[in-house]
Amino acid sequence: MKDRLKVLLVDEEADLLKILAIVLRQHGFTVKTAAGASEALKIYSRESFDLLVIELNMSGMSGIRLINRIRAINPVQKIVAISVHPRGCRFWDSRQISIPLGDETMGALDIKCLDKPFKLNRLLELIDELFAPEVACEGGFTGDSSRWRKIRSLLE
Repeated sequence: MKDRLKVLLVDEEADLLKILAIVLRQHGFTVKTAAGASEALKIYSRESFDLLVIELNMSGMSGIRLINRIRAINPVQKIVAISVHPRGCRFWDSRQISIPLGDETMGALDIKCLDKPFKLNRLLELIDELFAPEVACEGGFTGDSSRWRKIRSLLE
């Protein structure tokens, strides 16, 4: 499946972009890079991507603002957010939903967080998690357990 996934990497650190692009290409991904949020928006307006990997701490437009803009265009875009912030930090998406940062799933929004510094294998694991086939649950529902818990709580 990876050879069919198209990824947009967004970071101001040119060296990190090069390394991530090389590693993802070696693992079968199609990769484009953007040296900042503004460039990423231009690319995103012309092309579709299966996954965005976005550094949150960028000058000019932050990665958080970029995610909000992307969410306005495509609310279900899969994203890996990279940050040096500790797990307790929070930011808001375009629907004003509080999303915790850290190396964990960020609710039902198809966003994963990765704390810097990180091992390249961890990035690959997060991508696998985002694109893992959904598992059928009792009653015929599919999806990860956090989504199932939210659905169940709404129905009760």
